[in-house]
Order: sequence, then C-alpha cells, then structure tokens
Amino acid sequence: MKHLLVIAALLAQVPANAAIEESFHPEKLAVLDAEIVLAVTDGKIVGAALWVERDVVSYHKAFGSYDL
Repeated sequence: MKHLLVIAALLAQVPANAAIEESFHPEKLAVLDAEIVLAVTDGKIVGAALWVERDVVSYHKAFGSYDL
C-alpha cells in the first residue's frame, strides 16, 4: 500500500512540474535557488522563502532553517 501512495504522490507532481516548466524558465529558477543557497551557506541569511507566481502557476521553495 505504501508503494501505491508513493507512486500516486509522484504522479500528482508531474502536471505541476510541467506547468512550472511552461510558465517559467527552469534555468532562471535554478539561478535564484543557487543564489539563495549560497547566501544561506555563507551565513549572510539564516533562511528564505521564494515564491514566484505567474498566471496561477506558482513556484515556491524554502531555504535554510527556522526556530519556533
């Protein structure tokens, strides 16, 4: 049963990834990701949240750590 849930979760992500690739330039998103990771790694910031949205398609990612 676990395998079916994993497969279903992976298949559910396919349209989202395709929509992201159609709405955004993946190489530009990779540059944004890399710059934020570098800032976290260098200790310039402790973390960040990136949210880019275009025509109801969104790309979002969290970086670093947080303390509640």
